[in-house]
Amino acid sequence: MRYPTPEWLTEAWGKTLLALLDLAQLPFSTDLEPLFTAPDLIHYLQVEHTRLFINALPATPAPPYASAIQQGLFMHTAAEEALSFYRQCGFEPCDPAEPPDALTTELEFLGLICHDPTKEQQFLRRHFRPWFTLFHAKVLDEARLPFYPAVVSLIDFLTQEVQP
Repeated sequence: MRYPTPEWLTEAWGKTLLALLDLAQLPFSTDLEPLFTAPDLIHYLQVEHTRLFINALPATPAPPYASAIQQGLFMHTAAEEALSFYRQCGFEPCDPAEPPDALTTELEFLGLICHDPTKEQQFLRRHFRPWFTLFHAKVLDEARLPFYPAVVSLIDFLTQEVQP
């Protein structure tokens, strides 16, 4: 979900994404395969990323921040709650320029606490899932390319709460 760059958007990355979508039985593979062969793929994804998540008129369709999605404000209550949860778990966000409720920050945090199912489920239930569900729907509605709907659908699949 970071801004697309040639350093990480490689052929191997694309094949891994397609394999994960197939394993999760998400119906995006056939839409994505032609996209991955486009000569200007990086350009198209950068334009789409900017439009969806950073800057579009009259408003950014799907800002990847809990505060913006839930409260319509940047760096509001949801950001404070995320930072508080991180600190309760003994973590401090690595990038002080990135808001604590940014999707990328929250996904990195989930990766760090995945060894503790209790904390992971608490964070998913109390913080991540309520706003991500809304964000996911916005991306599905607003995207012009299949790439971001596929990625957020995979994130949705991977962050579903485990039912006991």
